[in-house]
Amino acid sequence: MLPILAIGMGISAFGSIMGGLAASKARQEQATKARTAAVRRRLQASDDARMIEEQGDRFQANQAVGFSKSGVLLDSGSPLATLMDTAIHVERNAMRTRLAGEWDSGGMESQASAYDTMAKSSTLQGLYGAAGTFLTGAKIQAGAYKPPTSSTAGWTTDN
Repeated sequence: MLPILAIGMGISAFGSIMGGLAASKARQEQATKARTAAVRRRLQASDDARMIEEQGDRFQANQAVGFSKSGVLLDSGSPLATLMDTAIHVERNAMRTRLAGEWDSGGMESQASAYDTMAKSSTLQGLYGAAGTFLTGAKIQAGAYKPPTSSTAGWTTDN
């Protein structure tokens, strides 16, 4: 009976450890994907902001050319205020785009940290499961070898 119990305990403990390691590996992969997505989101936001700035620069240049063709001076007054207002709007939109990218990527990095924590917990769960298996087996084994009682030795307490 004891060899079968020991084999069963070993298989169960091994299964617990392997299950914990597999879950840990899966969580680590999720963390890596989340970190990669965060980097991609940050880069995409930066590219989008740069595109907004480039389009804004072209629009401003077209505005300046339009004012110049109409004979308006650009060094003061409404044309200058219009160009400045355009520059402010372009920069505001570019900044909002960058901030949105940072916000999104920060959330993704937080998720990656949560996956890292879950990976560590999964490994520990596997180890605790294995320890529990061995403790349960030890309890069963200890219960299988009770010392003889007075009734089994032929003694009786009845007179």
